[in-house]
Amino acid sequence: MIAIGAASVLGGSDCEAIADGLLAQPVNAVSSLAYVVAGVAIVARRSLAGHRRTVITGWLVIGVGVSSILYHGPGPSGVAFVHDAAIAALLGWLAAWRHPTLAGPGVVAVVGAVATADAVAPDSGGLILVAVGAVAAIAVAVAVVERDPPPGRLVAIGALLAAAAPCAVLGRTGGPWCQPGSLLQPHAAWHVLTAAAVWLVTTMLPAGGRAVRTG
Repeated sequence: MIAIGAASVLGGSDCEAIADGLLAQPVNAVSSLAYVVAGVAIVARRSLAGHRRTVITGWLVIGVGVSSILYHGPGPSGVAFVHDAAIAALLGWLAAWRHPTLAGPGVVAVVGAVATADAVAPDSGGLILVAVGAVAAIAVAVAVVERDPPPGRLVAIGALLAAAAPCAVLGRTGGPWCQPGSLLQPHAAWHVLTAAAVWLVTTMLPAGGRAVRTG
């Protein structure tokens, strides 16, 4: 994950050497647990307060983590679509954060668009994920800054994303940071950094889609 698109060989664009066995890319697979942990933390924290929309967000984050583990691990048939669909569902949900009535249809539309694009031209769904990801980032950013968020958390989110971006770009297969046999995988770092950023963002997003000061 949040690898954009599916390579012809699962994980082929994510640098780490692909081996035989249950975990084809062990570092990338294990690091995907960061999304599961983040999702569980979101669900546990918000369910106590009854924030249904944020709880759903947590479950979607868990879905991204599980699909990423499968994608970088055993790689069962059809997992490339499941992997991209899980990301599409989360991004579509976040993109409609400030317009709750559009959330459900938005998720269906984005997942359908990715499936259609990949059916027409394999891996082209990644372009849709990039576009929807940009919309989601703007929508969530606006919702967060509307209500005077804690500056420290904004700085932390910015630092996490600033560190994650070069991992995604420079750490891809053939990139300057790519070392296929290393235990230090940029794509794995991307998993951990973006999972932490998503968790931090949700601490400032209550059910109504507006940010709230949490201290």
